[in-house]
Order: sequence, then structure tokens, then C-alpha cells
Amino acid sequence: MRIWLLAVMVGFMGLLATGAQKNDETPVLDARAAKVQLERVYEQVHPAAVRIETRPQGTGSGFFISADGLVLTAYHVIEDTERFWVRTADEKRYPAEVVGYDALRDIALIKAKVPGPVPFMELETAKPVRRSESLMTIGNSRGEFIAPRVGTVTNIGRTIRADFPGDLIASTMPLAPGDSGGPVLNTEGKVVAVAVAIGREQQDGQDVPVFQSYATPLLGLNGLIGQIKAGYRRDIPFMGVSLSQLTDDEARAYGLRQGGVVVLDLIEGYPAATSGLQPPRRLSENRVLADLILEVDGKAVQSSDELIAYVRSRQVGDTITLKVLRGSETVTVKITLTAKWRSS
Repeated sequence: MRIWLLAVMVGFMGLLATGAQKNDETPVLDARAAKVQLERVYEQVHPAAVRIETRPQGTGSGFFISADGLVLTAYHVIEDTERFWVRTADEKRYPAEVVGYDALRDIALIKAKVPGPVPFMELETAKPVRRSESLMTIGNSRGEFIAPRVGTVTNIGRTIRADFPGDLIASTMPLAPGDSGGPVLNTEGKVVAVAVAIGREQQDGQDVPVFQSYATPLLGLNGLIGQIKAGYRRDIPFMGVSLSQLTDDEARAYGLRQGGVVVLDLIEGYPAATSGLQPPRRLSENRVLADLILEVDGKAVQSSDELIAYVRSRQVGDTITLKVLRGSETVTVKITLTAKWRSS
């Protein structure tokens, strides 16, 4: 069983552009040498790291990427907030506003209203991260302020859950709530990813789930970041429905050879609530009538993860068609996807 926790707490991590040297053939340093190098990197770049403070009360991390106060962070850090501020390494606090975001990748740009130039970090969008590479995040968890967390890359291209970003970097960096949005830096002092999640997962040969931290890589995202700077906003397509997956025994009870997805609840204000889908109804003490989703746009659905992944692959405004089993009746339901709400 996987237990996932977004590394942001209810109540938020940077690289100075100077001093970083290009070397496309840099070897992976051994752990001891990498630790020493990352300590140097931290001393150089931490003035560009920030804490993001939100209302309702919350804390996350971020980092300046330009001298005029642009801050890169994780989208979920500012997703459900009314207002937020950036606190810099010298303990100064500035109001900030959203510039743009890609919610599916869980990255966002905000603009802090700074009075003058600020130190900023350099992004690495061209060189891939490698397994066993040592990395460092700068964050604000455990009551600490702009503190380093060092670890090594354990996996690349991970998808941990259908409703999380895909192609994540997994590592042993000891992140905790409050570190989300922080920069993930290599030994050259460049930001290669943004911290987004923590969790435990079972791995081969392990009796106990292994702690992992996850980050959204910046590889290949130079163009996207440019679009976000210009105000691009990509929301998560959403139906507004709570789902559950049938077990094999439950599927057989429905007379199905394979699984399906049960509609548990409809969220008020979202399109599913007025689409014709129905929540479970108790017909008698031992009998409940529930909508069972069998197909989406003609494709068989065997798990809630499959359905969520398909919906996330579409765009806000797209209409999807569900084939639904309701008792002995098969019905067709159309839902126009809307954006998952974000407080403004």
C-alpha cells in the first residue's frame, strides 16, 4: 500500500546565476565529494531561496529565477490560497501574485513585489538527471528556514499516482511538509527540478516501504517556462466525482469478467453533478444501486486510476462520454470537463 503526502503544510525553497560552470560531461561524484560540493552550492545560492506564506495559513518553498522577483514554486503550494507572501533569506516579506502555471506538471510562477534586484538561480533544462546523482533541496519544513536537504537519485520517470504529475525524479532527500516548491539543485549549482511530493512505497526485496521524495524535472521545459512567464495557465480537467475501484469479487457479483469504477459521490458545482450520473442509493438493507463506469469514449475502464489518467490527458472544455451500468440498465452520460477550482 502506498501512502502519499504532498510536501506542503497548511500554514513554503533558490541558485544564484553567478558562479555556475558549464560542463556537459561532469561525472557523478561519490557521495562524500558531492556532499562537500553541495555544501558550497548551498552557501552560494541560498540567498535566492524563499519561504512562501499563504492565507489560509500555510507554508511552502520557492526560489527566485529572475532579478525582478519571479519565483518558481509548486502549483499546489498556491492552489487553494486567497493571498500569499514571499519571505526572503534576509527575513524581508513581500506580497506576491500569480503569473502563470501548469497544474498538471505542478509548477507555478509568482511575482514578488520586491523594491529592487534580487539574487536568483539558474535553471538546468537541457541536461538530464542521472541515477545515483547527489542532489540538494532547499526548503522550509520542520520549523526550519531555508535549510538544505541532501540525497541521491533512486529512480527517474516515476509515476506514483494517476492524479500526480508523471515522469518524476525519485530520491532519498529527506523532505517534509513545507518543502514543496523548493529548488532541487545539482552539484553544479543549477536547479534541475522542483520538489512536489513525499511518500513511501514498496520496493523489490524490501519488507518495509521505503521513504522517497519526488520532484518535477525541468528537463525540456524551457519553452513551457517561457510561456508561463507570459501568463500561460493550464488547469487540471475535472469531472467532479469521487470514485472507487471494484474488487475482483465485486466485479463477479456484477457479472463482469473484469473491473470497473464505482461512482461514490458527486461534488456540488462540478459538471458530473448535473450530468445524469447518480450516487449510490440504498434499495434495501442488503442492496445498494450504484453507477458503474465501464467505458470512457469507447475505451474500457478497469480502474479509477485509468479513468483519472484519461481525464487528465484531455483539455478543460472537452466533452467525454461514459458508458455506465446502473443495475441491469446501461446508460450513456456526457460530461464537459471543467477546471478544478482554484481560489483567486
